[in-house]
Amino acid sequence: MRPADILGIGVLASVWGTNFLLVEEALEGINPIQIVLIRLILGAAALVLLARARRTALPRGGAVWLKLAGMGLLGQAVPWLLFAWGQQEVTGALAGVYTGLTPLMTVPVAWLLLRERPTAA
Repeated sequence: MRPADILGIGVLASVWGTNFLLVEEALEGINPIQIVLIRLILGAAALVLLARARRTALPRGGAVWLKLAGMGLLGQAVPWLLFAWGQQEVTGALAGVYTGLTPLMTVPVAWLLLRERPTAA
């Protein structure tokens, strides 16, 4: 691995890891829906700024935006809402552990449901 790759992984882990702490702190003053709205607005603003900086045009047409909205809803808004809602009952550390366990538990659950032995691939 190159040093830039290691740095990238470190930055990603820092951003991802602090997410649970920040949500836990935010829940002391605002509700989960407000947290998700703030995250969506900040993310959209960052993407628009990036598109402007790269001089990339935003998509045109209602069909494209409808598909993007559906993907954003299912891929971001709903999971973020569920995490924030769940963190009202558990600590940020426990939420982080549960999230980290998700890919690790996929293999045994897939084996139990599909009855196929996992391969190295």
